Amino acid sequence: MIILIISALIIGIVLGYFSLIPSFLLSNIDFIITALLMMLLFVVGFESGSNKKIIKDMKKYGIKILLIPLAVMIGSIAFSAAAVLFFNLNLFESFAIGAGVGYYSLSSIIITQLLNSELGVIAFLANIIRETLTITMAPLLVRFFGMLSPVASAGATSMDTSLGVIREYTNAETAFIAVLSGIILTIAVPILVTLFCNMAII
Repeated sequence: MIILIISALIIGIVLGYFSLIPSFLLSNIDFIITALLMMLLFVVGFESGSNKKIIKDMKKYGIKILLIPLAVMIGSIAFSAAAVLFFNLNLFESFAIGAGVGYYSLSSIIITQLLNSELGVIAFLANIIRETLTITMAPLLVRFFGMLSPVASAGATSMDTSLGVIREYTNAETAFIAVLSGIILTIAVPILVTLFCNMAII
C-alpha cells in the first residue's frame, strides 16, 4: 500500500510538472477532490455505523474523546517552540506555525496576512511536510507508536487527506476517531493561529 501511495504522489508530481493532466480535469479538480473525500467519509461512516461496538465505545468514551484532538494541538504547539532555536522567530510566531496542525492551506494564508509572507511559507512547508510524512510513514507509526499515532501525526488532515492511510493501517474505530479529531482541529486552527499571530504582533 505504501508503495502505491508514494507512486501515486510521484506520478501526480510528474503529470503536473509537465502539464499532462487534461484541462477539463484541472478545471473540475475541486469537485473531484470533494467527491472522492465525501465517498471516503461515507465509507468510514457506514463502516462505523454498522459496527455496533464502535458506537458503544464512543458512548463509553463520552467527553474523553475530546482529549485526543486537545493533546494533538497542545503537543504541536509545544513542540513548535523548538523552532526558535533554528529560525529568527519569536515564541508566538512559532506557536502560530505549530497551531496549523497540518492545515497548510488555511494556516499559511492567515499567517501571511497577519504577519508576513516568509512566515507563511515556513508554515506551509512545515504543515505539508507533516501531512506527507503521515501518509508515507503511517505503517511505521502504527507499528512503533500505536494505533492513534497517525491520527496525532495527521492533525487536522486526519479527517480528509490522511484518512485513507489511517484506515488502511489501523481499524474502523481509529478511523472514526480520526474523523472526529480532524473536525475539531480544523475548527480550532483558524482561531488559534489568529490568536497567536495577534500575540506575536503585540
